[in-house]
Amino acid sequence: MNPVRRPLRSATGGVNRSLLPQGVGFLLGLCRRAGRLACGHWAVESALRRGAARLVIVAEDAGAAALRRHQSLARDRGIPVYRVGNREELGRAIGLEPKAVLAVTDGELAGKVQEALDRAAVRPLETAVQAGARRERGDSRGSEG
Repeated sequence: MNPVRRPLRSATGGVNRSLLPQGVGFLLGLCRRAGRLACGHWAVESALRRGAARLVIVAEDAGAAALRRHQSLARDRGIPVYRVGNREELGRAIGLEPKAVLAVTDGELAGKVQEALDRAAVRPLETAVQAGARRERGDSRGSEG
C-alpha cells in the first residue's frame, strides 16, 4: 500500500507552507555532509572572521540581534546574506536540531545554493558595496524596505 503524503497542519489547523525554497534544503544538507557548512551562531561568526564563509543564511525567525551581528560581519567582507526558512526547516535540512544561522564555506557549493535562491526569487540582504553605492546616489532606501 502506498502511503499518502499530506501537508503538515499547524496547531491552529492551518497548513504549514515551507519557507525554504525547493532545492535549497537538499543543497544545505549536501554542504553539511561535505563538511562545508558552519552551523550556529558561534561557528558562523568564526567562519566569517576567518574569511572562510562564502554565503550566510539567517532564518526568518532568528532574533534581530543575531541578524544584525552576522549581517554586519558579512557586509564588511562582501559576503551575501539571505533571510530564508525558519530555524526548524534549516535544522531539518541539515539533519540537526533547529539552527538560526548557517554559512556555506565552499565557493562552488555557495554558488549552487545562490543559484537555487535566485531561481526562487530570494534576494540577498544589502552588502557594504551596495550600501556605499546607494549612499553615493543619494538614495535613502535600504534593500529591505
